[in-house]
This record gives sequence, structure tokens and C-alpha cells, in this order.
Amino acid sequence: MNQEIAVEVNGVFHYARNDEATLGKDIIKRKFLKKLGYTVLTVPYFDWAILENKNRKNYLEELI
Repeated sequence: MNQEIAVEVNGVFHYARNDEATLGKDIIKRKFLKKLGYTVLTVPYFDWAILENKNRKNYLEELI
């Protein structure tokens, strides 16, 4: 069975200032994508930035 996947890469402007809380516009976007049948996977900048290059591939594979 094929599944549609949307990978969302979020930078600092997708979160409240000095917080990891997602902004409303991104919550609405995810809900819209889910209604279209997508599974939405999010890569937040604060997770990505701490990974070394060799671990980034593993991070993405585990996410999917």
C-alpha cells in the first residue's frame, strides 16, 4: 500500500520565540495536509542542528 508523505523542514520562524511551540499557521498547514491524505513528518531546526552529518541520514530514516 502506498502512503503519501510530506516532509516539513522547520526553521526558527515556525516556532514561538524562545520556545519549541509550533505556530498556528503550521498547525493549520499540517491539518490541511492530513485531510489530503498525507502523513506529515516534521524536522525541527533544534533537532537537526545538534546532529552530526553522519547521524542526519539515520535521523531521516527513522523519521520515515
